[in-house]
Amino acid sequence: MIDYDLTLDETTGILKVTLSGILDRPEDDLLEQTGALLMQHPSNPVLLDHRNLRLEIDLTELYEMGEALEEHPSTPHVARMAVLVNPDQDTRPYEFFVNVMNNRGVPMRAFQWDQEEQALEWLTSES
Repeated sequence: MIDYDLTLDETTGILKVTLSGILDRPEDDLLEQTGALLMQHPSNPVLLDHRNLRLEIDLTELYEMGEALEEHPSTPHVARMAVLVNPDQDTRPYEFFVNVMNNRGVPMRAFQWDQEEQALEWLTSES
């Protein structure tokens, strides 16, 4: 089970999705709530904070999550997505998911747990 918090930084326009707990299956409710917020704030960058999340989902499910995101009405509105990775987590699943999203036209990058400033800079940069 995971806990999540959705916030919008009015100054930067960044939608921050903070997750904690264990993600062991796709979370449709989280996708719907995040998508609804993105539809209200189109073209906003998204910061996924997974520093307190343990990812226990297989690559097939990650791929399917990428497909579900691609089909979600909010996805074309996403400017960029960045994810902050748990320091104890294997980064390979994140690298895989980043590739899935980039291949679907959503610019995404993974950052280490201590690189929040770099992630924010990338999310708000022009290039």
